[in-house]
Formats: sequence, structure tokens, C-alpha cells
Amino acid sequence: MKNGKHGELDVSELSLNDQQYLKGWATNPPKRPDHVPEGAYFQSGKWFLVVTEKLTWKDAERKARKMKGQLAKFESKLEIELLENLAIQKNYFWIGATDEDEEGVWKWSDGTPVRTSHWDGGQPSNDGKREHFASVRPGRKWNDSREDSPSITGFIVQREHRK
Repeated sequence: MKNGKHGELDVSELSLNDQQYLKGWATNPPKRPDHVPEGAYFQSGKWFLVVTEKLTWKDAERKARKMKGQLAKFESKLEIELLENLAIQKNYFWIGATDEDEEGVWKWSDGTPVRTSHWDGGQPSNDGKREHFASVRPGRKWNDSREDSPSITGFIVQREHRK
């Protein structure tokens, strides 16, 4: 952290809780526990892992659950910042939001409402009335996609931090 910034993120724009978390993390970053795979990133008390396996959204969620996690939720500015770093490749990845139950009412796969989003311009569009699953485009922007979208090349798993 330098001059009130963490990378390009202006720390003063964060909630007090996120500011305190970032300060603690900068002075004492967590060690990766044995149960968390190599290559996972830590943010806001959670581990995030990009899995490059082409699956439907529902199959990706099932696989994330088998990995003792879930498709990722991005609920804070710090997590959106991490998402930007995870999504810099030219790939599209599933994240854990869906409006399959009720059009336009986006929820995370654990049933909690989506309160923070980062939709790309014109999204969500529900093109063809069959786009009910959130993906992230390169550059961290969200898109609604159909469950079996051929452009999705992987998914992001989130696991809660345990010592």
C-alpha cells in the first residue's frame, strides 16, 4: 500500500471494514492452508481459484461444491479488483450469479441476493430469453449467458478461509 492506494485502488473509497482488512492483510498476509490448491488468490477472507475446464454453469457449480467451495461471489470493491486480475486473459469464466428462478432477480448460487455487480454495457440482456447465468468477460465485466454457452472456458471457485 502506497500513498493511500493498493495498486490502482484508492483505499479511501473503501468501506472502513475493507480498509481495516486491507491494512491487516498488508502487514500479515495469510498463508495458503493445505486444503487450498496452488494458484488460489486470497481476498476478503476467501480464496479464489480459476479453473480452466469447459463445463455448463450447473456442472461448474457442482464441481465447485466437490472442491468444498462454490462458484465465486464478488461482493466488495476489493473482490471486484481481484476479479480484474483474474479476468485479464482472453477467456470467459462462470461466476456464481443466476436469475434462473426469476428473470431479472439475480442471486448467488447460495441463494443470497446480488447486491454489487459489474455488468458490461447493455447487460444483462437475457438474449433469446435464455441467458440466466453470469459470466465474467476479460477486463472483469459481467455478462449473462446461457447455461451451455460455448464461449465460457472455465469458472472461478471461492472457498472460505479456514486456518
